[in-house]
Amino acid sequence: MRVKHASLGTAAVLASLMTGFALPQAHAETSVSPLATSPGISPSAPYIYAKGGLLSCPYEALCTSTWDPTANSWKIYVLRDCVDYNLSYWNGKGAYINNQSGGARARFFTLNGSWTASADNKGTPIDWNPIWKIRPC
Repeated sequence: MRVKHASLGTAAVLASLMTGFALPQAHAETSVSPLATSPGISPSAPYIYAKGGLLSCPYEALCTSTWDPTANSWKIYVLRDCVDYNLSYWNGKGAYINNQSGGARARFFTLNGSWTASADNKGTPIDWNPIWKIRPC
């Protein structure tokens, strides 16, 4: 199933993430190591930083949060395209919200296989350590 693009611009989509519910996410407040690396995704996708973690997700998107030790904040990605997103430096706890339409199921890939997440628009905690790729559809 193809993920549809909303008519909102990127700024409006990212601003909409700042409303809604807060999904508590634990992290260790530590100083940034000189070897710390910001989590990345390929192909690139819009993101924001949010101290409170993943708050909500715009309609027809899969949203993810991962801790960014270089920013000392949560990095929130909004994934809309039906492509494989390769993850780099996504470590530890985080969360996702699948708010896609038409029953689209997001797929999370590990070295031992994959599992899917229903489009239920609910915040779900996740351990990113075994995940290396995400397909939103």
